Amino acid sequence: MPHASPQPPRGEIEVWFEFASTYSYPAVMRIRAAAAQARVALRWKAFLLGPIFKELGWNDSPFNLQPAKGVYMWRDLARICDQLGLVLQRPSQFPRSGLAAARVAALFQDEEWLPAFVERVYRANFAEDRDIADAAVVRACLIDAGVDADPVLAAALGDAGKARLRQQTEEAIAKGIFGAPSFIVGEELFWGNDRLESALACARGWPTSPTLGAPERVPTASSALESDTRAVGFDMASDRETGALLRALAASKPGGRMLEIGTGTGLATAWIAAGMSAEARLTTIDSDDAVVAVARRHLGHDARIDFRVGDASAILGELDAPFDLVFADAWPGKFAQLDRVIELLAPGGLYVIDDLLPQPNWPDGHGANVQRLLAELESRPDLHIVRLDWSSGIVVATKLTGRINE
Repeated sequence: MPHASPQPPRGEIEVWFEFASTYSYPAVMRIRAAAAQARVALRWKAFLLGPIFKELGWNDSPFNLQPAKGVYMWRDLARICDQLGLVLQRPSQFPRSGLAAARVAALFQDEEWLPAFVERVYRANFAEDRDIADAAVVRACLIDAGVDADPVLAAALGDAGKARLRQQTEEAIAKGIFGAPSFIVGEELFWGNDRLESALACARGWPTSPTLGAPERVPTASSALESDTRAVGFDMASDRETGALLRALAASKPGGRMLEIGTGTGLATAWIAAGMSAEARLTTIDSDDAVVAVARRHLGHDARIDFRVGDASAILGELDAPFDLVFADAWPGKFAQLDRVIELLAPGGLYVIDDLLPQPNWPDGHGANVQRLLAELESRPDLHIVRLDWSSGIVVATKLTGRINE
């Protein structure tokens, strides 16, 4: 699908975080991808938990003051990080002071580089066991985020940085924040990594309860692929909800042949492969070798996957039918070459397309293309389709095997 200027966000979340906070680590590492998919803007708000704990009469983290709670927390955090594919190395000192990093984040909260810096500090603390209280470590994190570190650090450690962080901590207390991570949407407060999906739903104007949330079990390569996808600036990747659906559908076709049109950076590819049996095979097509290189780096070891790079129309013309599952996530196979793709689909095979609800990267007038496609799919006598007003907007179609009984 062609690139276009992003549409305005649907809503906004204030992300309140503390660098010593354990559960803030997985929340921060996944929030950018989740917010981009939901088309929700983020406002990063660093603060300190120390003054809040002091008002409660605590002189340490509650996870240290209550040892049983601490044991549970570290085990729970390990499970969460394992599910997300995040490295967790328990800090040799806990909690560590994130004061210097927090002053940077507070004073420069509107800078484009701030999210990358925040992620880098969390990795330093919870994945690398580096002392983030050390200004040299904070400086290194700034450099890794592409920042001219020395003037930023000098300003943050001066009076302006101290005053801004103090002001934001007082603001957090005034808003009723008592822990991290916390997410504020309007007047609504959501506390904890596990409330992120509810906050996103609230920002989009969706019901916040009940909510099923994103899938907890993800492919091994998923988080690394998401990180590299952000790094290369690819904004057309499938979300985890779509991935979980593809995994389930692929698992329903043991030994089957799968076709993906639009490899991208390989996020959906990883989900499809995660559902495939050992005997199943996946052919995935894309025209952009630079983007597919990300997928190859993480998935190229899987002998079940055949990467094809080139003109999709030509490749589709060369393929031999039938395929048991087709996921069309590009212009060919969806808005062009539809007849050919359905021809390649086995009777009883599944045809899946996404991005049918308005997306930030839609060009002007693309909504009309979507409506024409939906009308064409509904009118085809060889398909039964179901529309899912969920995730990015999904259609699942089954190719019929014989005469249709209306």
